[in-house]
Amino acid sequence: MTTYRWPADASRPAGPPRFALGLTRAATLLAVCARVDGLFVDPPRRPFELIGCRPAGRLAEALAGDPDRIRLGDLWVQPVAERQCPEDGDGLHPWRLVDVRLLGHRPSRVDRTLVDLAVSAVDDPDDAPADPHLTDGVRLHDGRRWLADCRDLVALLPAETEDEAELRLLDCAVGGELAAALSAPGRRARRYEEVTLTALDPTGVAAASWCFPTEVVAWPPARSGAGPLDLVLRGTPWDAPAPWLRPAVEAWLAGPPHNRRQLGALRRRRPRRVARART
Repeated sequence: MTTYRWPADASRPAGPPRFALGLTRAATLLAVCARVDGLFVDPPRRPFELIGCRPAGRLAEALAGDPDRIRLGDLWVQPVAERQCPEDGDGLHPWRLVDVRLLGHRPSRVDRTLVDLAVSAVDDPDDAPADPHLTDGVRLHDGRRWLADCRDLVALLPAETEDEAELRLLDCAVGGELAAALSAPGRRARRYEEVTLTALDPTGVAAASWCFPTEVVAWPPARSGAGPLDLVLRGTPWDAPAPWLRPAVEAWLAGPPHNRRQLGALRRRRPRRVARART
């Protein structure tokens, strides 16, 4: 088990480093840092159409024009099973649509007594099935009650993505290949095929990690004045944790629990997308 420390000859902020940046394939350390700005990123939204719906509850209220009901929150999609798909099939697993927003509705093109709904939402990648069973329709649930029965669910377009994502590592001490590159004459942005950003617990041990391609585009003096410099990374969108996972991620990174009750609570809150966890 690797324990990360500040280099002995580096100026450093108070406390241990909380993040480490390294090359994934070579397992080479590039920097240790105190903080990260931009760790939690709003995931891309995508439009959906729910066809042939019979709404109920607060969804019916939203369709009646209540302006406070346009944001529907998180909804669970439950595929309906009839003859075409066995009840224990993988395609019948419910999945979550995060922060659903009602965009519009109209009389359904399949049955004028029903409605078609236009919504936007974020797919929960931990829950979304690869091949959901939609032949027999779906039901919508908000965690407390059923909101609609619909004949079909259609994802209209791929989720929108940003061309580039930016991540700022704060109060960093660099070393190895990156230190040599940044100190070379005529230094310029440094591109890496894949790096690993590792979040550290208070003892300096890896608690979670994310891998992504990136480019180090800037390395200004640390704006806090506590460390040598900040690193600005830019590149393709990475598998960052969403903002609603912040409490669970921060609780997991805060350190080991001190009793069984804390351990149980932590396990219930631990985000699925933490790629590497303490054992």
